[in-house]
Amino acid sequence: MKTVASKSLLLFVMGGILAMVAVSSQAQEDYEITAGIVAGVQHAVCGAIARDAFNGDSLDLSLWHIWNSTPGIEVEVKDGYCRIYGTPEGATAEEQGFNGIFTPRFWETDATLAVEMMAPSAAIHANHGYYAHFCGSIPDRYPEIILLGEPGNLRWHFNAVQEGKGWYSDPNDVPVQNDPTTEWIEVMVQHDGPTEMSRVFFNNGSEWVQVGQDYICITNVSRAELKFWCGEDNFGKPHDLRFRNYRQYANPERHPVKFMVIDRDLWSARNMEVTLWTEDHSVIAARGVTDDFGRVYLDLADAPWEAYPVGCIVELSRDGQVLGQGQITSSGVEGLYPRSTYLVTVSSDESAR
Repeated sequence: MKTVASKSLLLFVMGGILAMVAVSSQAQEDYEITAGIVAGVQHAVCGAIARDAFNGDSLDLSLWHIWNSTPGIEVEVKDGYCRIYGTPEGATAEEQGFNGIFTPRFWETDATLAVEMMAPSAAIHANHGYYAHFCGSIPDRYPEIILLGEPGNLRWHFNAVQEGKGWYSDPNDVPVQNDPTTEWIEVMVQHDGPTEMSRVFFNNGSEWVQVGQDYICITNVSRAELKFWCGEDNFGKPHDLRFRNYRQYANPERHPVKFMVIDRDLWSARNMEVTLWTEDHSVIAARGVTDDFGRVYLDLADAPWEAYPVGCIVELSRDGQVLGQGQITSSGVEGLYPRSTYLVTVSSDESAR
């Protein structure tokens, strides 16, 4: 799998040659994005199940609940990340447990949880696990990716619970390939709703690396839990776990992105070919033709993107002639997701054809 940076959505501006897109080494030359008849690309509906860039000055309590099992642990949001930190002051076995944040339950289980993680305290002492947990609770069934180990021997681990078979701990841990105590590492938990198969990955900076094997895990709902486990042997030791750019989104194999194309008089632009290109204009990600109401659902099953959100070029054509382009750009938790809806406005009357 290849690296896909999480990015942000901007509206494309109209007129002339508007932007230069840096191309990959495979491209022959720079590609100039020209508006042509495209007057604008407007983000109408975000397809993400949930997302949070943690760019405010406090935790969004409409999305997150705080989970503190051990006295001495605090949660704060600052500088674009959520920090779960403190020195556990527990003294009894009942005070060991999970500390962190979790979302409400969502009905979608055919979904991916992606987030960036950093654990500075993993450089100081051994830990029982820093978790990105896809909870299929009611009953408690889940896949999760865990950073665990001791300083100098940190590794990624895959856990799951399967109905009727109990707890599964994959024996094939993967040693860290960069430094999660000082660097942001993107991790991902994927769950395939129809097959109930789960898999987990981390991004080593150049590609996605799977940890363990695919494993079946029956889930009935989904929620994100970002947390660490504090055991009795960690009482009195400082903990510092950080998360940023949390996203949870529907599986692109079964959830298309929708575009509506209209002229400025709000009439539908039918029989218009809509093509999504990668940002460097080197690969076609999806293509389709608008119906009589100017709508097209673009299938992302074969798109080259490994994680979302993404940026892309939106190109309009008719009868093989390119009429104009717009751009969706991406940063953090903003950008194109499966199930998103966009409105493309054209500057000429294209509704009559």
